[in-house]
Amino acid sequence: EKKQEEETQTEDNEDDFDTTQLEQILSDLKKRQKAIKHGFLYALSANILLSNQLKDDLIDLAAATLMHSQVHTEQVWYILNTILPELGADENNTCASSPFAKFCPPKLMPEGARGGGNYPPVAIMEAGKAVCKRVIDEAATANTPYDACNNDDNTTQDLPTTVLPDGSYGYYRPNARTPENDPAFHSLFHLLQSMTSAKKKELEERKQTLQDEIELLETKIKDLETNIGGRKQNEFSGEYHYLRNQCFIVTAGKYDYELCVDGKATQRDKGTKGGGTNLGKFKEGMTIDKDTNRRVLKWTNGAKCWNGPARSATAYITCGGEETKLISAEEPETCTYALQMESHIACDEDFFERYIKQ
Repeated sequence: EKKQEEETQTEDNEDDFDTTQLEQILSDLKKRQKAIKHGFLYALSANILLSNQLKDDLIDLAAATLMHSQVHTEQVWYILNTILPELGADENNTCASSPFAKFCPPKLMPEGARGGGNYPPVAIMEAGKAVCKRVIDEAATANTPYDACNNDDNTTQDLPTTVLPDGSYGYYRPNARTPENDPAFHSLFHLLQSMTSAKKKELEERKQTLQDEIELLETKIKDLETNIGGRKQNEFSGEYHYLRNQCFIVTAGKYDYELCVDGKATQRDKGTKGGGTNLGKFKEGMTIDKDTNRRVLKWTNGAKCWNGPARSATAYITCGGEETKLISAEEPETCTYALQMESHIACDEDFFERYIKQ
């Protein structure tokens, strides 16, 4: 009776199985597989469009990536099998102890394909054989939870909530390449490393030479900027540069007046050389008087007048001969001095229109 009940229950379970749903799943899987194959075909056809130079650059990039990432030969074997459809993964071999079982046993590229019959190279093929041997050994010991296709009770496995040991679900943490665990690949890239080290040293020396040249040029630029009064320039910067670091003297009444562009303005007793009254410090740059369109230089914050403002001086420049000089000085307001200067720098088109043409 018990056996009859079990058979009845089995028949009931079979009756509950939805075959249309299975057919739908299989149909979806076939569509996705077809799309993936189309993607591979597009990638292969795009290879024709790549120029030889670009191919060489990509090869150099791949070699540099493998070298500097210290990737072990086994990981390179995984990568090649994943990206090269010509290696022909066995899609039916998916219920093994490792997700990489479908790549076992290791295969060479077919004749007629890129590197056909000789690719992957021996070192990578040997690494693939080691992986496949581990897959077989794990399947024999049945110590991996990856064997999802052979669950007799048709139960689903919950996702792990803790850190799993290395090798769980057929996955292993990548190991860095060392002389001990990967002598063939290490020796190959060690030679390449020595070649690139020499080139790297040459490039670093060239880089340092260029940096020294840049610093020298930047110093020269700073010196030139200082000579012309800094980066803040206007339409009169060239004219101001001509006058800077020069001093001009004029005598008016019992005083000598000295104006130093980029320096101080001073009032002294006539004929004396030192001392004097400070009329102000030069105010950077040259401006324009809107009423007369004359160029203007200013000195401000001089010695304070008795019961008055701080002294200041203003020089108004008009068109003159080749020699730049002060021609007069006066004090139109208390402790405010106005000086007239002649210079060829003011002989422009505007001066001609205002004073000569009329």
